[in-house]
Amino acid sequence: MDSKFTFFLLIVSSIIFSQKKNEKFFDEDISIKYEKVPASDVGIGVMGSFDKQAYATFVGSNVAEKNQQYFHYIKFKSINFTENSSQIYLCIYKNNRGLPGEILEGAKFLVNIPAHKSFVTADLSKLKIKVPENGYFVGFEWVLSKENEMKGKISAAKLPYNPTISGFTDNKVNLYSRRKEWRRQQDSDLVAGLALEISYFQLTSDKIE
Repeated sequence: MDSKFTFFLLIVSSIIFSQKKNEKFFDEDISIKYEKVPASDVGIGVMGSFDKQAYATFVGSNVAEKNQQYFHYIKFKSINFTENSSQIYLCIYKNNRGLPGEILEGAKFLVNIPAHKSFVTADLSKLKIKVPENGYFVGFEWVLSKENEMKGKISAAKLPYNPTISGFTDNKVNLYSRRKEWRRQQDSDLVAGLALEISYFQLTSDKIE
């Protein structure tokens, strides 16, 4: 298999799974919602490996302007290529001179990803995590376990890992990967960045206990 496809995958199949909603996983303050992906869906994505253990995308600083905002939810699309669920960490990183830095306090979440395709929405509104004014990164850290190995017809010395997280194509690359250190992807022919839907909210009162 071409090494490029060890990290990036063109998703062309249509897979149906049983719909789940409002499941809570590991953290009582986070509500996770799973929604069915339409059968006609076609997309591209990134997956974990020993060489690429995490991916992230930069989000600009214009979201926090004058009034302090907080993270409401983060929505993304995933797919498992086995009949079993998998686990992955959803992380929000500080902006460290244009690269993902430390994870924001309380902003690393272990999320259960059901089998096949799903839209996953992580509701973070109860945590009151402030949106950094100088921008931030949203990314995923793969759990490199036997349970998450992408088995089947894949013939590679080192198997990639479930789940695949959907990305988007563009002329400008906004995709960063990490093994021991973070670096910006320069050979992202298929994926230019992670496809994320991010929502914010403002508190009605500035007082936070």
